[in-house]
Amino acid sequence: MHIHIMIKRFSKNGLPLKITAEWTNDDYYEERYFGKDHPMVTNVQGWLVRINGVKFPRPQVGLDGDLDYSYRWTLKPTEEGKLVAVEKAVSEYEQN
Repeated sequence: MHIHIMIKRFSKNGLPLKITAEWTNDDYYEERYFGKDHPMVTNVQGWLVRINGVKFPRPQVGLDGDLDYSYRWTLKPTEEGKLVAVEKAVSEYEQN
């Protein structure tokens, strides 16, 4: 299930922000743990927000030092959850 929503806002500098919020439910397969015949499967559900094309939450550094792009804000797939995720993304966006 993917819920894709477009939101228009302005940055603290008054510039327009193009924001999309999408509820994702994805499975990630990792062969490094058990091999090709038995990959480790991780289900990731949550909000993925894009502001002017930049994904939030930003990738996290995993234990192996690689970037992990599977992080999501795992609030409920509701209007309230979406708004919280968007506020977190805008806050993170404006810190940079």
